[in-house]
Amino acid sequence: MKKAIVFQTAYLGDLALSFHFVNYLKEQALFDEVDLVCRDSFVDFANEVGLFANVYPITKKNTMSYWRASKKITSSYDQSFVLQNSLRSMLLSLSVITEKRAGFRNYFNSILFDFTSSRSEGTHFVAEHFKLLHNKSDPSALSSNLNSLDSSYFFQPQVHQQVQSSILEKFGLSLGFKVFAPGSARATKRWNLKKLSSFLSTTQNKFVILGGNKESKLFSSVINPQLGHINLLGKTSIYEAFVLIYCSRFLMGFDSGLGHLASFAPIPTLSLFGPTHTNLGFTPWSPMNQVIEKPKLSCRPCSNRGGKSCPIGHQVCLDFETHLIDQKINEVLS
Repeated sequence: MKKAIVFQTAYLGDLALSFHFVNYLKEQALFDEVDLVCRDSFVDFANEVGLFANVYPITKKNTMSYWRASKKITSSYDQSFVLQNSLRSMLLSLSVITEKRAGFRNYFNSILFDFTSSRSEGTHFVAEHFKLLHNKSDPSALSSNLNSLDSSYFFQPQVHQQVQSSILEKFGLSLGFKVFAPGSARATKRWNLKKLSSFLSTTQNKFVILGGNKESKLFSSVINPQLGHINLLGKTSIYEAFVLIYCSRFLMGFDSGLGHLASFAPIPTLSLFGPTHTNLGFTPWSPMNQVIEKPKLSCRPCSNRGGKSCPIGHQVCLDFETHLIDQKINEVLS
């Protein structure tokens, strides 16, 4: 039995992007089992999607949690993949018994991996993963036309009808709703309260609004149920949020974790990109995704991940007019 282990301890969106790569490893029978190391807050979700044999948790910025993980991982592996430039994750991977190690090249790790690959500007992050497989020499070709790829390049889990019905019933929903995910890990990649309130009060669309506890604290005060929106911020697990997205007819979001989870579902999606842009390679890995952005702004990108505040104070990169967003939603749904 061939076994691999994947290290991805960054944000939910980064983890979701790695699922497409892991799915390919299994669909192509390159490995019989794949284990995962990820943040403790994502362990339940990673177990529920059914891709991994074992999931090992770590707590970011807690060095002892990496040590505890190293003691729990007792299997030996044919291959390890470190899918991020993280010193802690790289060192943890060295503590695991592995025949070969692969990861993205950084100034400190080239002599510690058996194979490294450098990121290429303009190539999608998922396609970059395939550079870690020696037979994938041109990842840019993968991301140039997603419609041309076979299904093994996409993680598309089937959600049992009984699970769908149970979660829909739990939240009092029926099929046909649209989802809006207003959150993102970085403040500059999402709307501020004023813009969010304006959009929700003027849009022609009614949304089920999904996000975690953080988004609930940030945004619940401006979500008016009298306008027809359903506020589920902080009320679902990650897996429940995914199933609701799976059951919906459409999702709109930002450069965020839920936006990437929607790429697992057979629905059209619309992503609003502000301080980051598509050339950085972090759009949802789905041929059914479309992006709204302002490509001619000279201040974009201000970083490759987004920041805590706009460096020049205006955040005009996310200033999209409501009627234009509604028009785009209609185009996507048609």
